[in-house]
Formats: sequence, structure tokens, C-alpha cells
Amino acid sequence: MKVVFDTNILISGIGWAGRERKLLLMAFSEEYELVISDKILKELVGVLQREKFSHLDKKKIFRFIDIFTRLCTVVVPEIHHTVIKEDPDDDMVLDCALDVKAEYIVTGDHHLLDLKEFKGIQIVDSATFEKILKK
Repeated sequence: MKVVFDTNILISGIGWAGRERKLLLMAFSEEYELVISDKILKELVGVLQREKFSHLDKKKIFRFIDIFTRLCTVVVPEIHHTVIKEDPDDDMVLDCALDVKAEYIVTGDHHLLDLKEFKGIQIVDSATFEKILKK
């Protein structure tokens, strides 16, 4: 099963112990294939360098990102959609998921969650995805 995590889920998984970290670790143990695009990765690195994340150990974060990019499938989508007018940056998540024919997008972003699904891809929050994995 191919899954795309939005940047907010990745940030939570990297920065804090909790459900999102557990989901990342499950991907690393090959319970599903985690896919990320070059744009999501760039956004992730940029967000983690913001002042509000200065309390996080930068060496550990970038070591994690290095490992993360080796364990995930990184893609460069060729087709770009314009779907979310309120926050066009969210379209990169849809682009990534469509490019790899993902089954799920996991996000905490209401713009994406409001869609519920996009071209056959289910859009769920982390709690819902955790329940799906337990089935």
C-alpha cells in the first residue's frame, strides 16, 4: 500500500513521540510504502528551520531526514493540479499521491481533509489511518 504523508504529519512524527511517530516507524518497518515528493521534502526541511522549532536538536532532525529519505520513495511528479484555491501549496500533496497512485493521504490539514478523497485516493487524519492499519 502506497501512502503520502502531508508535511504536518511528518513534522509531528519527527518532533514528538506520539501517533505520528508510531506511523512513521511502521512505514520504516515496511508495513506500507511511504512516498514523498521533492516539494514535500523541501517544505519539510524549510519548516523545520523555522524559529518555532529551534528547540529541536538540529543534528538529530537532519540525521532523521537523511534516513527518512533513504527509506521512503522520493518522486518528482510531472503533473501539477490546481485544486485547493485557499492554500495552493497543498496541491503538491495531491500531485505526489496521484503520481504514485497512492491509496491514502494522511494529513491534519483541513483543506485536504475536507476533500475526503481525490481521484480515488482516500484522505484521512492520523487517527483514522492508524485504525485502518490495525484492521
